[in-house]
Formats: sequence, C-alpha cells, structure tokens
Amino acid sequence: MDEFANIVNDCALVDIGFTGSNYTWNNNRLWLKLKRLKQSLNWWNKHHVKNIFANIKELEERVCYLENLLSSDPLVTKELNDTKEKLIKFLDMEETFWRQKASTKHLNDGDRNTKYFHALVNKKKSLNFINKVNDENGNSMPRFFTSTAIVLIPKKDNPEHWSDFRPISLCSFFNKLTSKIIARRLGSLLPNIISPNQSAFVKGRLISDNILLTQELVHDLNLKTIGGNLLLKLDICKAFDNLSWDFLYDILALFGFSKFFIKIIKKSIENVWFSVILNGNSNGFFHSFQGIRQGDPLSPSLFIISMEYFSRSINALFENYPSMYYISKKGLPISHLSFADDFIIFVNGSYNYVKRFKNFLDLFSLESGLSFNTSKCAFFTSQWITITNINRIIAYTRFEHNSLPFKYLGAPIFRGLKKSHLFDEIIKKIQGKISSWEYYFLSYGGRLTILKSTLNSMAFHLLQVIKPNISTVRRLERILNKFFCGSRENIHRMHWSTWIKLCGPLNE
Repeated sequence: MDEFANIVNDCALVDIGFTGSNYTWNNNRLWLKLKRLKQSLNWWNKHHVKNIFANIKELEERVCYLENLLSSDPLVTKELNDTKEKLIKFLDMEETFWRQKASTKHLNDGDRNTKYFHALVNKKKSLNFINKVNDENGNSMPRFFTSTAIVLIPKKDNPEHWSDFRPISLCSFFNKLTSKIIARRLGSLLPNIISPNQSAFVKGRLISDNILLTQELVHDLNLKTIGGNLLLKLDICKAFDNLSWDFLYDILALFGFSKFFIKIIKKSIENVWFSVILNGNSNGFFHSFQGIRQGDPLSPSLFIISMEYFSRSINALFENYPSMYYISKKGLPISHLSFADDFIIFVNGSYNYVKRFKNFLDLFSLESGLSFNTSKCAFFTSQWITITNINRIIAYTRFEHNSLPFKYLGAPIFRGLKKSHLFDEIIKKIQGKISSWEYYFLSYGGRLTILKSTLNSMAFHLLQVIKPNISTVRRLERILNKFFCGSRENIHRMHWSTWIKLCGPLNE
C-alpha cells in the first residue's frame, strides 16, 4: 500500500472527489486521469511485481538450490527462510489470481487448489460460449445476432434454440438501488394482499409448504366421488417476459395503489433499453414493449401481485361452482397452490368442469398476455375417471395425461410407500457434480470444503420434504465417502477411516 501511495505522489495524482469542479468527469478530465493512472500501474506491475508465474518458478529453483547448500553452509539459513516467505507470498497471489478468474468462493484461502481454479476457468469458458442459435424454423442464427439486453443462461445441456435459454437482466447499480428500495417497502404489504395459495416471495411463507400440502392431497386422488378427482399442473410460457404492462397497471390500480406509485413503476419498467451479452461481448441496443426483467429486485413482487388476480379469480370460480372442488378426506376446500408461476389446480374430473376451467384460462390469457404451454401442461386423474372422459379432456384442453409420480418444485409427488427410485435424480446430480474432471485436482482440504459447502447442500431441499429410506442414505454416504477419499470411476483409493467417524462433531 505504501508503494502505491508513493507512485500516486510521484505522478502528481489527486483525489478526484475533493479537487476540481463538482463534475470532474466533464471534458474528458476523468478519462485522462485514469489513463495516466493506468500507465503508472503498468510500470509498477512490470518493475515491482513482474510476472507472478515466472517469479514462482525462479523462487522455487532458488529454494532448491539453498536447501542443497544448507548442509555444507549453515549461514544460508536466513536467506533460505526469506526466500520461502517470498515464495509463499507469490503462491498466495497466484491462487488469488485463479480464484478471481474462476469466480468461486467456496474454497478456503491457502488451500493450494490452483490447478482446480485453472481447470474451472477453462470449463466456464467452454460452457458459456454460444456457437449458434436456431430460430423456430430451424434456421441458424449468426453469432452476432442479438435479441435482449441480458445474459443468456442455458436451461439444459447443449442448448440450440432461444427457448433453451433463460434471459437474466444485468441491471446497473443505480437501477438496482431504486428497485431495491421500492421492493423492500412493497414487501411489507405483500402478506396482507397476497392470498395464502401463493407462497413465493412473501415473507413467512415457504416453498416446502406447497410441496407437503400437494403430497397430502395427492394421497386422496383416488377417493371415490362423482366425477372423480383431477390434478392439473400448469406451465406458463416465459411468464416474466410476456406479462402485459397494461394488465399490471390495472391490477395495481385495483389494489388501491396511488397514481403516483403506478407512475414510478411505469418509469421503472418501460424506460429501459436492452443489449445482449453474447460470448462476453455486448450486442444490440433496443427497447422492449412487454414483460418485466428477471434480475430486477422489484420484478418478483410485481409479478406475484399480477398473478394474485389469477389466484382470486380461481377462488371466485370455485366459490360460484362448489361442486368443482377436489374432494379430500379432511374436506379442505383448496382450489389451487402456486409458487410464482408454478400452479397446481385441484378440481373435480367431470368433463364439464374441466371445460369451464379451460375457458377461464383462455380468458385470462387474453387479458394478461400470458399463455399456457399445452405441451408441458399435464393432468393426473383418479382411477374412477373413465378412459372416454380422459380422451375428451385431452381433445379439448390439448394437455397431456400423465401418471404419478411427477416432479413439482424440485420434489417428486407420489402415492403410496416411498421407493428408492424417487431419489435417483438427486443422486445422479451429485454423481454428475463429482465426476467433473476439474475436481480431480483438489487436495483433501479442497474435497472436504466441497463436501461441506456444495455436495451436502444439494440434497437439503429434497430431504426436508421427503424423509429418505435407509437404502438411499447408504447410497449417498458411499458416494460422498468415495469422493472424499479420492476414488473415481476405475480408480480406487484407500479409505483410512469409516464414514461414521469422519462425520463426527467438529470439536472432536
């Protein structure tokens, strides 16, 4: 730090926050000062820090030479210790360099996982590179083609179409600052205006509540009743991106928000220009006409307020036609559950009731601008609904008819006893994470940190809603034990201790 201060003084640089006019960036003054500072920093890096990797190699050779010389000349002990201190300093600098490149925070300082960081950087580059994107007709888009002012996050491996990416907005600092202030103030109102059916983005409500309640109601799917029970899983196409602005403003007005507040929201979501970050480069500059940004702190609150209209309309529909309710043993009058845009509808399986509900969905789509993906929407029926009625429902709704179990909010929904195959997906994810080749370079300390910070947490969401059977627990323990000991594929390492002893309390 002292060397940096000396260079600043030698170059006659001053703090721009306390010298000059109120706006020191006028007339390119800030740019010129930063340019001079860059030149000074480059000179300082070249003459004082030099090349980190070359310094490490030089110091390692020097340490080896002095260690060989130490047996015949004990006077070199001080020089040897000083050289080792310098080597440790540059090793820390090298590890920091690769950690920043890898953008990872879950490994400890000084763990010497430089090869791991290096491998992770190369992997991130290959995963984030987009070669081409096909349009709906299958035509290949060139690399410079852009469509939105956001970064494209792949939803699956080897994405090829625009629908295979999730657009996340990278808002500026000042944009996030104002959005965060509005969102925090709006968040205190949400528990009072959002129905209990919605559990997303509302303080005090948990995603696990939806999963557990859905699981309980699915156990009553085969109760004998007129028309039979039916469960409908809805999928909304690009919910955040397709939401109508006029629909949002109308809902805010219906909730009693002032014109001034609605004007603030309008300026926040309409006065935005976008460009796409594609393979590290910014492309395009255009304006949107609908939707709210994923990545904006205010967007989740605005979205669930808009979807509250949908929830209340469903409840009103069921109250007007009480025989549409799903029948359960405890008689709970639940019409639906939702987590943001994930909706589960519990309805009577009579064709007329399903037809009435489908007509309601079509009306909602016209008003809100949101559409339902018929290829991903599915329904599940009780054993009392006939094949003829199921075929009529498929023909009218164009939804798929599936059987249990199915996945909802990351957890399997099933009837009957828990089976080991319900946990196959999470085990496959953990095995896929472990098999990544960059983990081969980790030390014991690095593997221990990965176990604590990443691998153990991968199953937390599922295990807090479904208690695993003994065989599943043993499978997970064997996988984690092999990873910690360094075993992989056909390479087997010695297990120096049992897994039970390794999982003891930290103070032991």
